Amino acid sequence: MPFSARPLFSPLTIAALVVLSLNVLACRADDTIKQGNDGEFCNGADDDCRAPLVCEDFVCRSPLGVEGLDCRTMCEKLETCEAAESDCRPRCENTIRQWSLDAVEQFGRCIVEDLTCEEAREADAPQTCYVRLDLPLDRQMRCDAFIDAHGECLPGESTEPLRQACYRMARTRSDVFWEYSDACAERIEEGVCEDITACLDQVFELGDTSPAP
Repeated sequence: MPFSARPLFSPLTIAALVVLSLNVLACRADDTIKQGNDGEFCNGADDDCRAPLVCEDFVCRSPLGVEGLDCRTMCEKLETCEAAESDCRPRCENTIRQWSLDAVEQFGRCIVEDLTCEEAREADAPQTCYVRLDLPLDRQMRCDAFIDAHGECLPGESTEPLRQACYRMARTRSDVFWEYSDACAERIEEGVCEDITACLDQVFELGDTSPAP
């Protein structure tokens, strides 16, 4: 039997295959998008974020605690130790709302598992556990560089608000949020004080004078 001279697929079939392949790629892209990491944009629904992250204000964030280490459990531990404040849970939720999952877990584990009741009663438990959060060396070095640059650009002005804000971000925020500080590192390399201080003010919200948790 001779080979057919007709094309294997008609133009209509080829078009259908192209559309199908695009749909498959779109599905694959959707699968990727649904793996939203901490600090990445999301669609307003939790199905767009990598579990157990939740979508809040169109950004993937850690939930208010992880299983067994959430604010309810932390406050129950402090209440058992007679070391909890009356508004423990809302204060806790407000504190960890924008933290990375790793920071939330470290913080919760410190309060629930590591602190003794005696330690919780004698010290400010949240502050004690906040200070114990990991401070990566590379982030600490960048904060110190920011502090030095701020001091050189604004001699006589206190660098303490910047130190607290930068260390707080370094300890508690995800890599996505920490990358916001890249712009300030670039401004320091350029050496223009006005740009340096403007960047630091914006990234670390130095107008917000609320103390660290």
